[in-house]
Amino acid sequence: MLNLIKLEWRKHHMSRYFNSFFFCVIGIYGFVAFISLASKNDVDGAMGSFQEFMTLLNILSNITFMVLGSVILSRLIISEFRSKTMQVLFTLPYKA
Repeated sequence: MLNLIKLEWRKHHMSRYFNSFFFCVIGIYGFVAFISLASKNDVDGAMGSFQEFMTLLNILSNITFMVLGSVILSRLIISEFRSKTMQVLFTLPYKA
């Protein structure tokens, strides 16, 4: 089963998606940290506490990972339909 996972991993070039996940995490954290530091001296600052910082970070990361996850799933299903291997996708060996 592990060999099948490795083959599917290479076939669909999954490593590029993990690179995009990594860059999204860095980008989101940098964006929120920049907002926090830029509004540090303001009276009505965008980030008043650590809780607000983490809330914004959580919301942005959830949105980003939902979008990236749906892209991965849609591309995987679409590529299986294009290559006429959808039957193989649903008949992989499974130990109960």
